[in-house]
Amino acid sequence: MKNLLMISGDRQMLQGQKGAFWNTLKDFSKHFERIDIICPKNRAPELHLEREIFFENVHLHPSPYGLWKQASWI
Repeated sequence: MKNLLMISGDRQMLQGQKGAFWNTLKDFSKHFERIDIICPKNRAPELHLEREIFFENVHLHPSPYGLWKQASWI
């Protein structure tokens, strides 16, 4: 079983955008059974993307805090 844990400062996926990080995950998702990503708090909570799975094996886990406090939360 190959799993990957990533810590990211990227917020684009939580905002529904498909940027460079999304493309990286698209490729990584082919090589890992499960990818968990710890990321900063969603600035637009109305999108409700916190637990959405973007690829069937990629899961986002946003911090309850912003980017600057993410390290202490981890």
